[in-house]
Amino acid sequence: MANGEYFSENLKEANFSTSDVQQVLRKNGIKSKTEVFAVTMETTGDMSVINNNAVKPDCVLFDDIRDSELLVGSSKNSKS
Repeated sequence: MANGEYFSENLKEANFSTSDVQQVLRKNGIKSKTEVFAVTMETTGDMSVINNNAVKPDCVLFDDIRDSELLVGSSKNSKS
């Protein structure tokens, strides 16, 4: 998930549904998809939720994430 949008193909490949992601969002206190910068699947199998805030993302932190160019690229464009 990036910038509030689901990556359907990635979910399908990981055998997750949007409901699985929504559960993780709720557990992390997220009330709206607009609060989400990214949800990533870590190598441990855990999902990390990164809030969307005023801090400009450090691209290096996302280099090892699949489709990171979509994540970081879209945030650069929207905050320019």
